[in-house]
Amino acid sequence: MTKVPVNLDALCAALGDPRHDTTHYVDLRTGQILSIVESSTEGEDPEPEVAEVEAHPGRYLVVPPEDSQDRFHDMEEFVEGLAEGALRTSLEKILLKSNPFREFNETVHASPQERQGWKTLRRDRIRKRAVAWLEEQGIEPAGA
Repeated sequence: MTKVPVNLDALCAALGDPRHDTTHYVDLRTGQILSIVESSTEGEDPEPEVAEVEAHPGRYLVVPPEDSQDRFHDMEEFVEGLAEGALRTSLEKILLKSNPFREFNETVHASPQERQGWKTLRRDRIRKRAVAWLEEQGIEPAGA
């Protein structure tokens, strides 16, 4: 395995980023996370970050976006851990919808007593996925 000083917090933020117009890269030399927002303006010079990635393709590794199934499983696990009650019932109904993500988050965030539990579960799951992804790439975070 290659040791790279990857900032795991930044990698986790990149993995959990729900924006579809942003591509994240790990700089295999510095471990920094480079985020590039797609520009829809035709004919403009690319941002300096885009030029950097294109000039050194072997130096940057694309961070895959989080799989929505993984996020859905996190939501299911969170709901399963809740005590019986109105919030659990509401979240179970939300999970039956075709695209429950936004409504689930809004409902959980409206419940101060459960908000932190959800954030902790998500942080832990994304971190595990980040470390597993790095291992799949043959990368060991320096200092880990």
